[in-house]
Amino acid sequence: MGKLHDRPVLFKYVMAEYCTCRRAILVHLFLDALTKGGPGGIPKPIESHVHDTKRYVGDMLAWLHQAIPGEKDNLITLLKACDNKTDISDIIQEAVSNISEGVCHPLRVRIEQILSSELAVTNLYHTYNLVRFYVQVFNQILLGSNFKTTLEDLQKLSERTFLTALQNQVKQKVLEKVEAPHPDLSPSSGISYLLSLLQDILSIASVAEGRQDDMNKIATCVIEPLLQAVTLSASRLATSDMAVYLLNCLHLMQSTLALYEFMDERLERLQAQSEAQLD
Repeated sequence: MGKLHDRPVLFKYVMAEYCTCRRAILVHLFLDALTKGGPGGIPKPIESHVHDTKRYVGDMLAWLHQAIPGEKDNLITLLKACDNKTDISDIIQEAVSNISEGVCHPLRVRIEQILSSELAVTNLYHTYNLVRFYVQVFNQILLGSNFKTTLEDLQKLSERTFLTALQNQVKQKVLEKVEAPHPDLSPSSGISYLLSLLQDILSIASVAEGRQDDMNKIATCVIEPLLQAVTLSASRLATSDMAVYLLNCLHLMQSTLALYEFMDERLERLQAQSEAQLD
């Protein structure tokens, strides 16, 4: 390759052919990993875990994280003789981008399918976190490529899908079915369910990248409509009963949020609402 580098047209042609071949091989290997697994079925095909969303998405991205840097290492070895003549980093970057482009479609199709069929909100959040993590990882490998763009698009889609699913679940459980307060004025089962779901998601978010922004978005999606629904259902009660019911609901919300960081401002607002009921 060092000799070819002195003949730019031929060098460019050889590199294009190399990238075409390696792109086809990478796609073939990726599809084999998805559908056939390793030699003798060990490891198992990645798609055998399609029912386990977190593992399925994680295994796909982990496989690509192992394979794509391997392509970069191959290129460094291939172009070693050219390194003394010119800076080959741009050539390598362009070649890796070209090679990795082939896996964009099979990856996108599978993750989009997961996002469109997954019903569990926590699994959708896991998917968003995994994609976001690998966006950061591949930012260090691919400075600009269709693969990087694909991952960034999937990150935006997975976040949007998660937040929409969470909002819809809140709407279904509370806004569309505002439950009358129990005779003992304790929070209804819908409220307890949503706060339990909120706790599950915040527990995942508390150890995630960008956790402060995530936790505030998640809390807003649940707490704000929940407060509106609680206030509406309490309005049917006598004044003293309404105050007791609201205090019970606000206390449950505070107890849930108090377990997590970045909730101070929201806790202060809930405390102010509780004190207003005591007055």
